[in-house]
Amino acid sequence: MKKRLCTLLLAFLILSGSCTAFAVPGESTRSGGISLLQESLPGRIDRFALSASSLYDAAEETIRSGLKDLREEISLSSYFLSEAELRLLFEKVIYSTPELFYVDTYYQYGYLDGYVTGFYPSYLFSSSEIQIKKADFARRIASIAGQADSDWSDLEKALYFHDYIASHFSYDTDYAIYDAYQFLTLKKGVCQAYALTYLALLRAVGVCADVVVSHEMNHAWNKVMIDSAWYHVDLTWDDPVGNRPGAANHEYFLLSDDKIAKQKHD
Repeated sequence: MKKRLCTLLLAFLILSGSCTAFAVPGESTRSGGISLLQESLPGRIDRFALSASSLYDAAEETIRSGLKDLREEISLSSYFLSEAELRLLFEKVIYSTPELFYVDTYYQYGYLDGYVTGFYPSYLFSSSEIQIKKADFARRIASIAGQADSDWSDLEKALYFHDYIASHFSYDTDYAIYDAYQFLTLKKGVCQAYALTYLALLRAVGVCADVVVSHEMNHAWNKVMIDSAWYHVDLTWDDPVGNRPGAANHEYFLLSDDKIAKQKHD
């Protein structure tokens, strides 16, 4: 039941976000919903439906840098993005950058002649509050990451943080916590909070990792690179109900594409 409710909660949180296009001279307006989940097909690691061109890579980094700098306006006119491409890039940035916990899913954008000209994000806190929370987030991640021995292999580090999270944090039965910062401070969260926190810890110790999200299942988990190969890790499903101290399952730890597709996720 815990995992089924997780997927329903994720759908509610994600679909409650929205974006709005607004007019500046010569521009048109539109509005629509935003989903922070990409479509996922069983048995493979999915990619966002964007071209792999350097232009999109540059646009992604421009959005990420602008959000880190707390900019109120991020110019995107030189990237020729469609509205759909902006949405997908924003989703990708949010799900690959745990430290952007302070960014709201609501945003505005301007567009002209079919292309996005500017991106106008919303932030959940004031600038001063964000700076305090960012420092606290970095301190908490460093404190946990520092418990891993630098001589450990990537596998040992991935296992240590997997078991640490499962034994020290619990699933949020109120279905309200879905970012890494609240997960660290309140010691509980839903599936995307598990995935984002695990991602932040692995990256802090140099382990290549990412977040996998499924719109179809309304669920999020991780992929981790061990010895040049990608494996799936689903911490939500490996965290025992009741948060028994020191307890962690390993049924969803380092699974291949084939194995993760065969595992129960409902």
